[in-house]
Amino acid sequence: MEEAPTHVPQAEETPSVEDLVDPMPLDRPAKMRRMEEPATRSESSASPEKGISRADSQNMILRMSQKGMSVDAIADVWNVEAVEIVKTLELMRSGKDSQSSTEVGHGWTAWVKRLVEDPPELCCPISQELMEDPVVAADGITYERRCIAEWFQSNSGSPTTRETLSTHVLNPSQRMKSAVIAYKEKTVQEILPVASQVPTDDALKLLSRGEQFVRASLPDASAKKKLSSLLLFRGKRMPPGNRRAVIEELVPMLLEVRDMSQLQELLADMDGQEVLWFLRQVDEDMIKSLSVPGPHRILVCKELTRRITDSAIADAQAERLGFLWGLPSPTKG
Repeated sequence: MEEAPTHVPQAEETPSVEDLVDPMPLDRPAKMRRMEEPATRSESSASPEKGISRADSQNMILRMSQKGMSVDAIADVWNVEAVEIVKTLELMRSGKDSQSSTEVGHGWTAWVKRLVEDPPELCCPISQELMEDPVVAADGITYERRCIAEWFQSNSGSPTTRETLSTHVLNPSQRMKSAVIAYKEKTVQEILPVASQVPTDDALKLLSRGEQFVRASLPDASAKKKLSSLLLFRGKRMPPGNRRAVIEELVPMLLEVRDMSQLQELLADMDGQEVLWFLRQVDEDMIKSLSVPGPHRILVCKELTRRITDSAIADAQAERLGFLWGLPSPTKG
C-alpha cells in the first residue's frame, strides 16, 4: 500500500533589498495594495502571515528607526548592507509627515557620523587618530609609531598605564594595519553608492572622508578609479564657482584612462566657463568623440573653429617664411 505523499511546506520568501523600495503610495491600506498587485503573485507571499509586503517592510524599518535603533542594527536584522537601510529611510523621509521625517533624519545623521568618525579601537591612544604605521610597545598596547617614538623622547614609562617600561623596542602590528586598511576600504564602498543621494552638507563630508582614504593608496589603479568617482560626485554637489580645483584635478585623470562615460557625466554638469576650459585641455579627436549637451554645442563649434583658424594661420605664416628663406613648405614637405 502506497503511502500518502507528505506535504513539504515551502520556505517563507525573504524580502530582497530591491523589495525595500515600493513604488506604491505608502498611505494606501495594505488590503488595497494587495488587491492591486498582479493576480499571478502567489497567495503565500501576499498574505501577511506568510510573507511581508514591500510597503510593510518599509514601515517596519521606519518604526525600528523611530524606536532608536541605529542604521547598522536595523541592517543586521534585515541582513542587508547599511547603505540599503539608509536609502529606504531617505525614501520614507520624503514621503512621511514632518515628525517622521525628523526621526528618520536622526537615523541618517547617526549613519553619517559613524562614517566620518574614526573608530576608537583603530585609533592611537596618544593622537586619537587612525593608525597608519601601528606598532606594539612593551606595555602590550598598539600605538602610531610616530606618536610613541615622540613620547619616548621625553618619557620612559607607558603613556597609557604610566608604568616604567623595560624596553622601548617597537614591534610592527600587521594585524592592526590590515584592520585599518579593511576599515578604509569598507567606508569608501559605503560612501560611493549614496554620495549622489544624501543632503549636500553630509555628502561633502562623506566625499572628503573617502578622498582622504583613497589618496593614501595612489598611484594604485583601483584607488585612482575610486578617486575619480569621488571627485566627480563632489564636483556635482558643489556650486559651479567653487569647483574649478576639483575639475582641474579630475579632467587629466579621466583623460589618462580615457574614461568617456565619466567625461560625459562631468561635461553634462558643467557651466559655460567650465566647458570652455575643459575644451582647451583636450585634443580635436577627443572633442569630436564627445556628445556635448545641447546648450554647450556652440562652444564646441567656436573652439574647433578657433583651432582650425590658428592652424591655418600658422601654416600660412610658415609658407611665407619658407618662400622668403627658401625652406620647404609645410604642406608639401
